[in-house]
Amino acid sequence: MLSIVCVLGCLLGLTATGEPQWESITNVNSAQAVALHGDTVWVGSMGGLVEWDVVSGTSRVHLASEGFSDNSVAAVVVDAVGRPWIGLGTWNGGVAVLDSGAWTTWTSEDGLASDWVTCIAIDTMGRKWVGTVRGVSVLDEAATPSDKSDDRVLAFGTADGLIHQDVNAISVDLGGRVWIATSSGLSVLDPAQTPFDKSDDAWARFTAADGLLADAAYGVSVDEAGRVWVGARGGVSVLDFGGTPFDFTDDVWTHYGSDQGLSAKADYLGIAFCHGSAWMACSRGLVALEGALTPLDPSDDKLTTFAAADGLLKSYVRAIALDDAGIVWCAVLSGGLDRLDAGGTPSDKSDDSWTPYVVDGWLPGADIRAVLAEADITWVGSSSGLVAYADGQFAHFSVGVPLAMQRDGSGVLWIGTTGGLVALADGATPFDSNDDHVTYFSSDDGLPVSYVQGVSIDAAGRVWAATSAGISILDSAATPHEKSDDQWMTFAVADGLAGDRANAIAAEGDRRVWVVHESYSISALDHGGTPFDKSDDAWVVFGDGSPVGACSGYAVTVDPAGIKWFGLCPGLFALDDNGTLSDLSDDRWQRFDIGDCNPGVALDELGRVWVATGWSGVAMLDDGGTPFDVSDDAVTGYRVLDGLVDDRAQVIAVKAGVIWIGTDGGLSRLVP
Repeated sequence: MLSIVCVLGCLLGLTATGEPQWESITNVNSAQAVALHGDTVWVGSMGGLVEWDVVSGTSRVHLASEGFSDNSVAAVVVDAVGRPWIGLGTWNGGVAVLDSGAWTTWTSEDGLASDWVTCIAIDTMGRKWVGTVRGVSVLDEAATPSDKSDDRVLAFGTADGLIHQDVNAISVDLGGRVWIATSSGLSVLDPAQTPFDKSDDAWARFTAADGLLADAAYGVSVDEAGRVWVGARGGVSVLDFGGTPFDFTDDVWTHYGSDQGLSAKADYLGIAFCHGSAWMACSRGLVALEGALTPLDPSDDKLTTFAAADGLLKSYVRAIALDDAGIVWCAVLSGGLDRLDAGGTPSDKSDDSWTPYVVDGWLPGADIRAVLAEADITWVGSSSGLVAYADGQFAHFSVGVPLAMQRDGSGVLWIGTTGGLVALADGATPFDSNDDHVTYFSSDDGLPVSYVQGVSIDAAGRVWAATSAGISILDSAATPHEKSDDQWMTFAVADGLAGDRANAIAAEGDRRVWVVHESYSISALDHGGTPFDKSDDAWVVFGDGSPVGACSGYAVTVDPAGIKWFGLCPGLFALDDNGTLSDLSDDRWQRFDIGDCNPGVALDELGRVWVATGWSGVAMLDDGGTPFDVSDDAVTGYRVLDGLVDDRAQVIAVKAGVIWIGTDGGLSRLVP
């Protein structure tokens, strides 16, 4: 296996001049698209674009901070002069091209049907046909990508003839006709060689009633004979339209499905052709069909399926490309790039040769919702689980999907997950699992529901959990892995909580707890040091009629001076209650117009407030030590072009002057 540590593209802006230092870590091996050009293979992933030199076996990772808008590269094609064009699968995405070391991006502001791009195809005139979740666009940049003054962009939607706006794949045949696979069928557009003049356009549509295997079409390709192959759930349809795509009377259809040996539960996502064989990318492996030159004659058909047991990195092949020698290059979701040389005999696996290409030192998943920074270890919770990271080394823990983390005084890591609360004792050796001890807590133990979005440890070592149905406290009697002596208490709206859906929680000392809610602002509880006796509880709710108003809250933290900081939607708020929770007369509030919904708030050692804004990157507030005097405030923003891996920042943690930022697209490390 070729395993390369990325340097260019992941270490950004490291200088000795006091400039911010960035390191970005993504799930670059979760491959979604692949394209070939000479000895270079371009791989689009959920965490950037990988440029593989297959001769040397080295890779370079291109991240959005180079000049494109997002790291979720859902599509990649290469034009006639070797420039990679990428489609970005997010709402702030678009299309981008790398030309002479610089990126140029087109978005809906330039005329694209949507910024969420799903696929790209290039026609014989070099025009780019771009599929999105809201239609199709054609782009002609006049061979001058960096000069937009001569560009032409035109969008097509359902009003023009497209069967459905949700486009999954595009293929252009030799006659210039554009075949479009959508979530509700197949469309074909003949622009009559004038794609920017709609007056002479001709459209046709095909559904299951016309001959498709299923209405939802995931892939489309045109073979050497001009036949159209359409991938769907459960198999592939082949259309021979007899040269008359707008006359259905001479259409001939054939299908490859479960009767022919394909999986009825697999999604067939892409088809490529070489040497008389059709190769299919699907959600359950790679499929080769020999006899593809004669799809109407089943006598010479041979279907062969390749899975992880045969050599694939994993069995979800998102896209494929074939080179002139018939080598198959597979973009493997959550795996990387895989190369198969079948020796010209796809049905004979004995002579197969597999070569995986994997970039080393990257996260297994994105969508980061939890980060805990410690002296030597950073803990990262993503959609793929929990990871401990240090100096390029990763340890993986199967504890579910983490949403929040806090370590108690005895060294136990408490993790809120989508499946409950987890206590992990790693023996201070996170890279050695032999001494690990893990205990799981769910609604069967004392949680109101097994969906824990926030965790906080109070001064007495008790664990507070914010859930989607209220908050809970657990006193484990210092024996977190022995449940027999556990004590639980749950608090809901009936007790005084503003709303059941608690998004985050922060314990203040050993008697107060602060909670932020979805749609119900802020709750505060003073339990008088007796959290398991509700008779002396005092509650205060800050919502409609308070300085914060009726809003949603996503983050809360308490600084050493007792100032409460709230990440609300919208804005950042500070509260000094002067230690008198129930007396609102001496409260001081300050609102800062920072960010969006602000799901992450943390303070550094200098007292500066760092905010993960949700959609607008990261903001750093330096209030000069006077949070209620805005006259000396300074706010600094950090976005993708500064070095941040993704503007959709969700969580933030600070340790020893290092800022760790979890985003929808990966993890960033900043030394400001």
